[in-house]
Amino acid sequence: MREHQEEDIREEASYDSRTRCTQRRDRGREYVEDEIRRYRRRRRTAIQCDPLSPDDRAFIAFAQAWAPFGGVPAEDTFVQFGMTVRQFTMRVNRILLDAGSTLIPQDGRSPRT
Repeated sequence: MREHQEEDIREEASYDSRTRCTQRRDRGREYVEDEIRRYRRRRRTAIQCDPLSPDDRAFIAFAQAWAPFGGVPAEDTFVQFGMTVRQFTMRVNRILLDAGSTLIPQDGRSPRT
């Protein structure tokens, strides 16, 4: 009888050890899966939260198109947006700052001036 009890105790200890290892492994797997889910959720949110409106994108696209040629021409800026080059530059700077860009000098001046 005592032999059976000792054998049962060993089996229980072995079972407990296997169970603990399995539980630890499952917790590790669950942790990794939770991290992946959190990452995917943050990524989807970042993609969905575009800080630029269509109007802002038009300003940025216009500025990018003319940047290689020394900046936007006054006539085209007035026709396209109804503002002076200075107003246009200030608006583009504000858009970039609001979007979190670090491309604008700290003093707020246009990179061109």
